Amino acid sequence: MSYSIFINNQILKTSDASISIAQRGFLYGDGVFESCKVSAGKIINFENHLWRLNQALKYLKIPSDTKIIEQNSQILINKNNFHEGILRISVTRGIGSNGYLPTNSSDRLIIIETKKTIASPEQINLGISYRNPPGFFFKSNSALSYVLTRIEAHEQGFFDNILIDDFGNVCETSSANIFWIKNKEIFTSKDESRIVHGCIRKKILELKLLKVLKKDAKLIEIIDSDEVFITNSNHTLLGVDSINYEINDEKFKKIFSKNIVNLIKKELERELNI
Repeated sequence: MSYSIFINNQILKTSDASISIAQRGFLYGDGVFESCKVSAGKIINFENHLWRLNQALKYLKIPSDTKIIEQNSQILINKNNFHEGILRISVTRGIGSNGYLPTNSSDRLIIIETKKTIASPEQINLGISYRNPPGFFFKSNSALSYVLTRIEAHEQGFFDNILIDDFGNVCETSSANIFWIKNKEIFTSKDESRIVHGCIRKKILELKLLKVLKKDAKLIEIIDSDEVFITNSNHTLLGVDSINYEINDEKFKKIFSKNIVNLIKKELERELNI
């Protein structure tokens, strides 16, 4: 199927779309993006994505009208007859630079595109990466830490790796927020842990039937938990089958159950109407 794409307010065939090499998003990673799940032609949890996008643009001092973004997103979904997958919204500062400094001629660039869902494997096995996350609450185009972590996980044969910061605290994976369950209590990393404030994470924190405690946690606490799950907009919620780790160069593998995780997944999907 041939898809169309929005570049600013112009809709083009994907094969005809291009951007200038002078774009600051290309030169400096000077921008932000959102990946939204689409189900039955509807953008899931879109209000939280738009809220985070607005907060990110404000933080980056990139002026943009997200009402137009919302309108064009639905136009593109209809144009592409797109029922299931991912809607990606990218916003960069545009063209105009005096070195790192944006010039007055800078004009933001907005790209909206539809993409196929990335399928999840039957087994969700995680490894460990000792690397600080970038430190933005939003999805920044400057994501080398996540890129390197995902490459490392792929080379090790894992779905993803858990990021452990310089203080030894569990943060997130390269592509998802992390939750763990111990004695039927649910935990996640603190907002201040340099993590992306995920839109599905936010939805889970808002669920009335759940009480989630935010805390700093060392890897041993996650290993010692009963169940672990990760969340993002592509997969929504994935129960973790195992975490693979090393102590004094000796390799270990902790297996987890998914009893409570499966109940949370059902409640989340009911709330999202998917």
